[in-house]
Amino acid sequence: MSRAPVRGVVTRSTLGWLQRLGWQYLAPNRRCSLRGDEGSTLLEGRLRQYLHQLRFEAHGEHWPLDAEGIAQVLAAVTQGPLRRGSQAGTDALLVALRNGVCVAQRLPDGRTVRATVPLVDWAEPLNNQWDIASARDEGQPLLDAAPRIDVLVGYVNGLPLLRLLCVERDGQARWGRDAAAIALHVRQVRARGNAGSPPLLLALDRRGGRYACS
Repeated sequence: MSRAPVRGVVTRSTLGWLQRLGWQYLAPNRRCSLRGDEGSTLLEGRLRQYLHQLRFEAHGEHWPLDAEGIAQVLAAVTQGPLRRGSQAGTDALLVALRNGVCVAQRLPDGRTVRATVPLVDWAEPLNNQWDIASARDEGQPLLDAAPRIDVLVGYVNGLPLLRLLCVERDGQARWGRDAAAIALHVRQVRARGNAGSPPLLLALDRRGGRYACS
């Protein structure tokens, strides 16, 4: 795992916990190189790596996805959710993570088949790539009367799965609570929507955590 930047106590503890669970920290420059389009929530490079390794079954044999099939998957997890609006887009991403994406594939003999492409190997978790990255642009600056909130984003095979809000101290060294993170999340969603954003939210403070739907 790459060395994480020195952050608050809660953030460092969260990164260590995720590392023990098998997540890999992505340095900011590495995250940018995998991201593709500026501002995209998807690590397209990582998803492509995963899709190139996949094989789908048809007529008793296993076949790799062709370029058109990979393009169909990418469109399904980006353009589709973004067109549906915030909550519907998040729901669409969650369904795709759970059920996979159906694509059309042409076999070498000219036959066309429909294949369901799993975006996550839920049966064998170690077959997936689990990444965690700092989303500094989404965090909250340190203010005297408000706790700083560091934002981490967790990806599975390049798809944003988890958003972690780590509540640190305020400018007077007083600890914040997870309610501050939930309030920040609500404000950000209202301000810019959350289409295609991670479907799972976890707010952490020094006492523990709280789960919520995004």
